[in-house]
Amino acid sequence: MVPPSRRPTAPVDAAELAAFYEALQELLRVYQFRNRDSACYGDVTPNECYALEAVERRGGMGVNDLAGSLGLHKSNASRLAEKLCRRALLSRRTRPDDGRAVELVATPRGRAVHAAIRARVGAAHAALLAAHEAPVRRAFVALLEQLAAEAARRIGGSGSAARRRGERRCRS
Repeated sequence: MVPPSRRPTAPVDAAELAAFYEALQELLRVYQFRNRDSACYGDVTPNECYALEAVERRGGMGVNDLAGSLGLHKSNASRLAEKLCRRALLSRRTRPDDGRAVELVATPRGRAVHAAIRARVGAAHAALLAAHEAPVRRAFVALLEQLAAEAARRIGGSGSAARRRGERRCRS
């Protein structure tokens, strides 16, 4: 059910719907099919960026949680974490609540690298958004949130839960 504040105000014609579909599919294709292991943020890959953000956002997490957060198999998440630890972007520590468990945490260098990526991506997004009035920008963000929630419901993903926790992914 559509909340009252989100009820349609005007019908969507077939041409509009087709244009929306094509634009959204193209955006998704660009993100989905890029090489997630190829550097695109200086020497940081999209997977590394996603891992840095996930760990930093939560203040620490285990490899299983990282795997779930990124949609990776545990062995791939473990290799990714090891690579980030070797590069001193992440480190391992004993969990404060369970001395037997180990969690990944962002190092000061990792936080700085992630902040630089966010600033670069933010500047690119700001340039795009600046061409539109504030109400249009707010409506666009609301639409993206609705699309993410709808997709998460449809595919059983964690997008809506991630959004409620304030989690965001870095983008190129």
